[in-house]
Amino acid sequence: MLKNWLDLGIYNKKKDALINSRMKLVVYGSSVARGSGATKSFGWGNQLGALLKKRNWEFVNKSIGGDTTTKLLARFKSDLLSQNPNIVIIGLSLANEGIRHSSHERVFKQYIRNMRKLIMMCRRNNIIPMVANCYPHNSYLKKHYMYIKKFNELLNTWQVASFDFLGSVGNGAGKWQKECWRDGGHPNDLGHTEMFYSISPSLFDNLIDQYYSIPASDNSWMSCKKSTLLTYKPKDTIHSFSMALRVRLQSGYKGNVLVVDENIIGINKNGNWSLTLKNGRVITSKVKAVIGKEYHIALTSSYANSYVKFYINAKNIGKVEAKLVPVKFSIGGSKALFKDFLLYRSCLSLEAVQSLSAGTVLRSSLELYAPLTDKVLTQGILLINSSQTGTALILESGSANNIIPPLQR
Repeated sequence: MLKNWLDLGIYNKKKDALINSRMKLVVYGSSVARGSGATKSFGWGNQLGALLKKRNWEFVNKSIGGDTTTKLLARFKSDLLSQNPNIVIIGLSLANEGIRHSSHERVFKQYIRNMRKLIMMCRRNNIIPMVANCYPHNSYLKKHYMYIKKFNELLNTWQVASFDFLGSVGNGAGKWQKECWRDGGHPNDLGHTEMFYSISPSLFDNLIDQYYSIPASDNSWMSCKKSTLLTYKPKDTIHSFSMALRVRLQSGYKGNVLVVDENIIGINKNGNWSLTLKNGRVITSKVKAVIGKEYHIALTSSYANSYVKFYINAKNIGKVEAKLVPVKFSIGGSKALFKDFLLYRSCLSLEAVQSLSAGTVLRSSLELYAPLTDKVLTQGILLINSSQTGTALILESGSANNIIPPLQR
């Protein structure tokens, strides 16, 4: 049943790619969405508009500095409905909403309530909504940052496509990364570009089902030989990113598990999980690779902050300085079972990695979700992608089959 449903989804994506050559997008938000802080206001919204215009889309930016959820609701008919768009990106901030100056809980609840109302109003008018998450502000204190993260976590559970700006330009404490801001409330050219890179362009190559639910994978795993290689080469630039994968090593394993260009996650000569970067830096864990045991492996990379973090079973193993611009992601090189490969266009927080490890598929800036439960596995085949994008892993070499392994005792 699930396979047939996914096959139908693949068919519709191909058909919808033609429909989407005649779409209209409106960016509807406040000053950052408008482009404040960027040269000639060429911020993340207008950068996206320029990209889509090359694909024969119509683009309008109806963002106004200082706007809040209340103001967007008030001008919904005059400024949004009048444009007759197919898709809208709602781009607001809790700073404008008043989180720094008023009752924090009241402002937070108002933001959630009105954001839900905006999404509902869009859908009632046959407009597909997308939402940008809350981004940094240099005046945020720890208590404000808590609400920013709280909303972003909630947004990840909503049945709507969204973008993780915080993971691309934040410093990890709610403020802008030191090279990414023009003033306390606005990013500069670099900041806007990093926010733009957190948006997957392939979202706009497919007509997005506004009520799309990401399906859960079943209990099967992809069984790979040492020669098996699954790859993904992004067509559009990626800076900050995160990836995660479930792994169960089999008897006779040898080689790598995850590779980003020449940066390798695998097992060292002592049998421990390790990350070896192209620049020679190494993070070695104390975690032994035990045959048959399940491991959740994750890597997060912040381009703006120039670091990479390595996680095993949702525990931060280490952090090293690196500035990666990935051009190829690879799975394989070991005799192992693989499941649930996830790739994001943002640097996920520890809390987000913990959610992934617990089995939650986060939606914001999700570039690719390959559950690796494919039944047909031949060389050159595109694997199932259960996210809303048009991307896919490809079985580049070797062979694989789908199995349901016995539980480890």
